[in-house]
Amino acid sequence: MEEILLDLENSEIYIAGGSVVGMVLSIVNSLITYISNLTLGKKNYEDVQSQIEEIAIEAQLLKGKSIKIIDQDKDVLEHILAAYKKRKDDEVSYQGALKNGVDFCMEVLNISSETCKIVEKISNVGNRMLESDFRICKHYAIASVKSVIENVRVNLSGIKDIEYK
Repeated sequence: MEEILLDLENSEIYIAGGSVVGMVLSIVNSLITYISNLTLGKKNYEDVQSQIEEIAIEAQLLKGKSIKIIDQDKDVLEHILAAYKKRKDDEVSYQGALKNGVDFCMEVLNISSETCKIVEKISNVGNRMLESDFRICKHYAIASVKSVIENVRVNLSGIKDIEYK
């Protein structure tokens, strides 16, 4: 964990807000798995075991996608920054990089939205002793959605193609 935080602080390594969203989403999905694991096999939750198993599987799939966001965001950001430096000579590449950034953000928004959905599911059927964990998951999942929307807004602000916008 310390290593990725040091990378985040390092101005020579291009990980930033989008990578943080990937980190947050992976942590949220791990917490959902934790809640699932503390619900499976419990006496008062026999009637929701199959739902909990499905939620745990979905959380693990979303965690994997969320971890990939970290590196993908780094690549997208590097591409945008490189194109930005040459934008006066090659506006087309810069516009393409911004659109690629928006497209990537839309993929991340989908993962964030799916995470919100399983947070809702686990909140309805998970171990009630973990109420604070449900709420933490919900806040961070919503924060991820809002963060991605901000990334989209910033990238869209530089795009000149009205039809694309």
